[in-house]
Amino acid sequence: MFLQFPLLLLAYTGLRKGEALGLKWEDIDFKSKTLTVKRTRDQHGVRSPKTKNSYRSILIDNELIKNLENYHKWCVEMKFKHGQRLDKEKDYVFISSHCVPVSFNTLNNVFSRIYKQLEKEDIYINTITPHGLRHTYATVLINEGIPPRTVADRLGNTVEMVYRVYAHTLKEMEDKAVSVFSQALAGANIGAK
Repeated sequence: MFLQFPLLLLAYTGLRKGEALGLKWEDIDFKSKTLTVKRTRDQHGVRSPKTKNSYRSILIDNELIKNLENYHKWCVEMKFKHGQRLDKEKDYVFISSHCVPVSFNTLNNVFSRIYKQLEKEDIYINTITPHGLRHTYATVLINEGIPPRTVADRLGNTVEMVYRVYAHTLKEMEDKAVSVFSQALAGANIGAK
């Protein structure tokens, strides 16, 4: 259960690795389907998020909610197995099977194990890091025409940062916009004669 969930969470939210590791169960609202970033946790410990924009609540979809519910059950079972109860305010979302918060390197190790397993099955894919999922998330949103302001809000960035980091993707979208507009005009038989 633990191996697949971090991958899903990062892929479906675009969170930074430290933000994901800093999540506590109190930060997940299953009813309103939101996830709130209040802290980051890495090799240096727990601290405030990277920027003021990093403090955010984002909507999450039904698929991620369903996976969160299943993962939550697993965490409750692991805690019970070790004679503990899950504490929404204190417990981090990502715990090991020994009920301790996972370390900063754990997610990289999970990705490494997944790639090794795929290689054993003769499946070779381009590798991606946890941070790479953040870029993939942003690129997909931009390619689907989501406004840069919305992308920035979901990533906890500024619009300027989105323009700077994803300029190539935004340029592709601009080229597509010109083409779509031209095709629409041609289809409507409007244009210079």
